Amino acid sequence: MSEEQAAEWLAPFADEVGAALERVLAARRYAATGDLRSLQGEYP
Repeated sequence: MSEEQAAEWLAPFADEVGAALERVLAARRYAATGDLRSLQGEYP
């Protein structure tokens, strides 16, 4: 799933839990890659 598609699917969840969509997407990237840079805003 592309980043754009994931944003569409995860936006309602982010709103429900009160988290920024960017943070939720970063957590998704971390879960997929295990790369901590994704949580620190350094992921390409």
